[in-house]
Amino acid sequence: GGDDDGALGARYDCVFIDIFDGGNVCPPAFYGDAFLRDARRALAPGGVLVHNLHIGGRARGRALEAAEDALDRHFPHGVFRVDALGSSAFSGNALLLACTAPLERARFHEHAARAAERWGLRFDAARRVRGLRRVVREAPPDPAAATQP
Repeated sequence: GGDDDGALGARYDCVFIDIFDGGNVCPPAFYGDAFLRDARRALAPGGVLVHNLHIGGRARGRALEAAEDALDRHFPHGVFRVDALGSSAFSGNALLLACTAPLERARFHEHAARAAERWGLRFDAARRVRGLRRVVREAPPDPAAATQP
């Protein structure tokens, strides 16, 4: 990729990422800077990237945190997370959503309902985004602040 019209020469309302290795961990290349830069370019204005990650265990937890950080760097309008129905801290799926434009949390329900109708989804998409929350990354400590009285 690299042109302004996206990596594939087209613009998309939504890009889904759902890939895992043998340990059910998303390979780092799929939340790496080059990949996310191209994925963002492929999104239309107001487009959303949806990244499905498995949760549970140290390796999956590290991958989830790294993906959240990476998405936060590439999508300054916000990164949101919702765990799939039936997920727990020990197993399941977390969906990360990143926007190319500001989008209120409440509007995800509206968009999910419209997407379900438009594409004939066989599940209640609006219900699945009910637990959506914004991922808030803490700023790294300011070394200068530690030296001031």
